[in-house]
Amino acid sequence: MQISLPAENLLNALLTVYRAVPPRTPLPILTGILFETKENELYITATDLEHSICTYVSATIEEPGAAVLPAREITELARRLHDTSIVKIQTDGQTNTTVINYAQSELTLHGFSPDEYPTMPELPKENLINLPQQQLRKMLKQVLYAVSTEEHRPVFTGVLFEFTNEKLNVVATDTHRLALRSTLLDTQPSKLINVIVPGKTLNELSKLLVKEDSEVSIYVTENQIFFLLNEVQIVTRLLAGNYPNYNLVIPQHTSCDVTLDTKELLEAVDRAFLLSSPGRQTVFFQLQENTLTVFLNAQTGRIREDLQVNITGDQMDIGFNGRYLMDALKTINSEQLHFKFTGPTTPALLKPAGQDEYISVLVPAIPQQ
Repeated sequence: MQISLPAENLLNALLTVYRAVPPRTPLPILTGILFETKENELYITATDLEHSICTYVSATIEEPGAAVLPAREITELARRLHDTSIVKIQTDGQTNTTVINYAQSELTLHGFSPDEYPTMPELPKENLINLPQQQLRKMLKQVLYAVSTEEHRPVFTGVLFEFTNEKLNVVATDTHRLALRSTLLDTQPSKLINVIVPGKTLNELSKLLVKEDSEVSIYVTENQIFFLLNEVQIVTRLLAGNYPNYNLVIPQHTSCDVTLDTKELLEAVDRAFLLSSPGRQTVFFQLQENTLTVFLNAQTGRIREDLQVNITGDQMDIGFNGRYLMDALKTINSEQLHFKFTGPTTPALLKPAGQDEYISVLVPAIPQQ
């Protein structure tokens, strides 16, 4: 393989796929990035066997071929080159040695055989649905905070994608909190399915959904999901198992409804959480008349703030994990929010005022002695 391309284009492609390079792996070849020429383009791929990212850039191809280069070294080299540099890459297929020329300099890398690199799954012929990139990005932002990090419960480390006739629901829960975001679809999906997508993959996907006027195409097979956005393709294995019936957790009736300013509540909880410690992270609410009192007592001190709100229903005292509560409040994209309570020990519901497509459910914290 013998090619040349601008250093800036090479760096952008490498940074895109590097997200799929595993930080630790027993398979040395997975620490590499695959370079392949196809017509007048250079395809660059990385994988950890669970999910893969592939992108392509235009390049001058003097001799077609393929190579697997050490991911860290080639990416860090590209970072250190000037944007205007032209990089020339020449690989010896017999020794898997690659010479990289830039300016008046040269770097030699010892790589791996491209024949041993895992094959990128083939894109299905028919896509399931198309969505604006920014729409999917906003949806993911509102649910990913609720994904579990406990690997012994794999289903909860993923996000449920529920495709119905008229809308897409994305749901995440770690059993302490739940987030549900829905969106109406302009066209009906090619098939109606529920799949569980790894949260780690969706975190990386959300960082790539940056183009305002572009769409992302979603393809689904029996055990994989593909996201195609512009020149980037992401594919990941679906999580096996049945997602719990999240509707059973969403409160249908409430005993106390509070309408208040989103920013005021977030800032009050944030200030109270300053006094928290690893063993004492509960921020308490006292609801009475038209006042919501936020307070936290700790060994280092105590804090109390009164917020003027609109309360309908029962008065009560209730506490929440401060970090969980702030995570939920940061996803409320309206100035006002509805905070609906069912009781001091049963789940509460948050939703933006005037919006029905997003809700967050929080389980109260056990009172600390």
